[in-house]
Amino acid sequence: DLRADTYDSGEFIIDTTPPTFGVSFDKGLTNEHYYSDEVTATFRISDANLDTKRVAVSGTVNGRAENFVSASDWIKSGNDYIARVKFDANGEYEVNVSAKDKAGNTMETYSGGFVIDTQKSEIGFADVKKSNNGKEIRPTIVFNDQNISKDSIKVELYGANRGKTLDIGGELNEKEGGYEYVLNNIPAKPEYDDIYTLKATAEDNASNKIEKKIRFSVNRFGSTFLLDKETEAINGRYV
Repeated sequence: DLRADTYDSGEFIIDTTPPTFGVSFDKGLTNEHYYSDEVTATFRISDANLDTKRVAVSGTVNGRAENFVSASDWIKSGNDYIARVKFDANGEYEVNVSAKDKAGNTMETYSGGFVIDTQKSEIGFADVKKSNNGKEIRPTIVFNDQNISKDSIKVELYGANRGKTLDIGGELNEKEGGYEYVLNNIPAKPEYDDIYTLKATAEDNASNKIEKKIRFSVNRFGSTFLLDKETEAINGRYV
């Protein structure tokens, strides 16, 4: 009498599919790498059998891992798991996300990077006084921001009495934390004695725009004057 024993293994799942990853941000990038405001990232991992304990979100801010922000808890939505991370501090971020499901399938690691720059750049002036009569008159404009877009830098010099933009020219040099523009020497000729307006404009890589100007005089060959509006209105008339 032959009798066959039966074995019931119970239910089990065969899963050979690794999790898939997607990310979206609530703002658009500028110049493919910069945000001009705080930004929130939404991470989405698609896998019916994801093990959230085996999901790791890590990264660095300006190269330091200890300052990296934490992700929210993973919330299940159908076959997706969703978490959010808010990036609200200025800095350069590197982000990495890795995961495994309950069957041990490994997700392709996500790696991304971006910069948050909410601060406007600053412009400063040096080597120029309100009144100048030296042999060398070379105003210097300092652009203080490591994220300044070099191609956006523009320097203009106007002569009040000559009534036009002057093509003096200058030299743009990169310095620590930004750029420095040094004008060529204003020629030592009587026709260059004038009251000048020096205007500097620039934009950083996050599209933050800046503008600043100063007024100064050059008087190597005597005093220079500029009539105010009220005096100019009666100039050449009897009062």
